[in-house]
Amino acid sequence: PSLFSLRKHAEIGVDEKKLVHIPNFINTADYEPDYERRDYILFVGRLSREKGVRTLLDAVKGIDIQLRIVGEGPMGDEYRTYAKDKKINNVVFEGYRTGEELKNLFRNAAFLLLPSEWYENAPMTVLEAFAYGKPVVGSDIGGIPEMVVEGKTGLLFKPGDYKELREKINYLLSRPSMIVEMGKEARKKVEEEYNADVHYQSLMEVYERACGKKNI
Repeated sequence: PSLFSLRKHAEIGVDEKKLVHIPNFINTADYEPDYERRDYILFVGRLSREKGVRTLLDAVKGIDIQLRIVGEGPMGDEYRTYAKDKKINNVVFEGYRTGEELKNLFRNAAFLLLPSEWYENAPMTVLEAFAYGKPVVGSDIGGIPEMVVEGKTGLLFKPGDYKELREKINYLLSRPSMIVEMGKEARKKVEEEYNADVHYQSLMEVYERACGKKNI
């Protein structure tokens, strides 16, 4: 789903002529964007070490906005204890959420945080955030920079650097009009580059080539 993944396969010896980049897609008709709601900042994902949740907790300590963490995982109890011990009082652990609850959490957020510290391919949470008109502040790692365009659909920071992440969060929070503009660009990007038609067309081209209808 990402050019990053394609390049990694090429690096381990897979013939590049046999590799095709087909992005994930999302049905934007199912998502009503909301550019004005900025009740909190949001993380959605597995509570495990590689997701960078500890970095996120350190980054938001003392920031004048609530962080809502959606998801569960093997490090969940440890992160809850860490937040309590470090007196990080502006964080709420929502646990696992689906359906309308999850939709509302996305819809009412200022922006999504993606502090991954290990390679991500093409996270669907980014597409969901974009579909709701929400920018993303994400780690500059793996396939994330292909989706999060610095200064346009969000901001990037060095993985594991909680101080830089804090700076990026504060930077956006102090510029509400930028959040709106980035959200609109994010929605536009997902409509144009990650829609079902683009995905299916790319798949059909691969199938046609495989069947010998087109030259490889």
